Amino acid sequence: MGRAWASRLRNSATIGIAALAWACTEPKRDNALETVPVSEPSPNASLLPDPLPTADSLKAEAEGDKPSQAPAPVPFPLEGEVPRDELAVLLGEEESSLDFTVRILGRKVPKLGSKSGSEASLDLVLGGELYLGSGRKSDRLRLTLLEGPWLMPKGTEIWGRADRLGHLLVWPDRRSYRTVPVGSLLNLLGERRADVMPRFSPVFEGLRSQDGAWTSSRVTLKTPMGQLRLETRPQPASGEIPGELLCRALLEFIRARGAEACVGAGFVKEAELVFEGGPPVRFLVSVPTKRVDTGAKRFPSLFVTPSLRAGEYPEAVSGLLSRDEERETLNELGLEGPAANDEANIVITNGLGLPVLLSLFDRPLRYLAPQETLRLKSPRSVSYQVESLLGMIRGSQGRIEPGQELLLGGSPELQALGKPRVEE
Repeated sequence: MGRAWASRLRNSATIGIAALAWACTEPKRDNALETVPVSEPSPNASLLPDPLPTADSLKAEAEGDKPSQAPAPVPFPLEGEVPRDELAVLLGEEESSLDFTVRILGRKVPKLGSKSGSEASLDLVLGGELYLGSGRKSDRLRLTLLEGPWLMPKGTEIWGRADRLGHLLVWPDRRSYRTVPVGSLLNLLGERRADVMPRFSPVFEGLRSQDGAWTSSRVTLKTPMGQLRLETRPQPASGEIPGELLCRALLEFIRARGAEACVGAGFVKEAELVFEGGPPVRFLVSVPTKRVDTGAKRFPSLFVTPSLRAGEYPEAVSGLLSRDEERETLNELGLEGPAANDEANIVITNGLGLPVLLSLFDRPLRYLAPQETLRLKSPRSVSYQVESLLGMIRGSQGRIEPGQELLLGGSPELQALGKPRVEE
């Protein structure tokens, strides 16, 4: 695996995906963090958050005592518990709640047992809920992992709020949470990590007015990570749904800096993400539908979190194939469980330190966890390919012969089974 890909995979994210909000201690951090403009303070500027909006201040805003300009969002604290969201006590007739889905189109693979060459798509699906209050800073977003081979359990949630940068990762039982620093959403979904990552000022291609307002439904943003093309529904000024929170979530996939780039955006209906050297990944967003159970009673359970689990993640899952499907796939490929004789086996070990998707004979087989080893019996040479979540970034590929071991790392290493490694 080339060093460039390994470095890009470690420092970026890997999925497929779509798009969030609250506090924790990070397991690993970049030493070289970018300088963040005044309008978007650095997450390291203070471990103490700015005061959260109170019930009185939100009520005053709802009654018309609004500032001329909404304050810029600030990062959630990296340390300590997240305070109670005071928005819960103010919801009333002006609030609304909308449901939508985000489908991330994965690559096509042969269907299991197919004799006709038919294919299946490895799609990922996010469930979305958008809560619109009486002012922009009271908007909230919740995304839920639904269908597809995610690296975290289905039902895991990602919460966001308009007055904060970053996201909150919530366990499926909603009893535990941790913060995800701004800019690390792609790493979270594709690598199951939430490191503090450097971000970049985007180059904005599309029609915008001098004050930065969106004047087109089609825009493209570019950073050294790649480019993100967004197509949105009509602008909020026309009575349509505001798309700022979903836009901000999608910008994290190219680690774009500047939440103000999404102010005034219409609700996203389609996006295309392209990493350097990778295939395009499409996001399709359904038309939002209004919920029938909106009301203040929903918010305390959604935005008051009971237990901080700093530095932790929901239990990892491989997610790609069930054990029965994996066995059937291996049978179709003419592969079996390991033999006693090493000369008939192939062994593949993930030494990269992050999960990778392993394909044999172009059939996605399994996500290999860091240091996980796959040992199989093969009567012939086996072609392999390693990639990030659903192929957003392609890694090394080649062939491995019976009696050989492959170590995935900065560069793939092939050697005879049983032979001591050089470093040993």
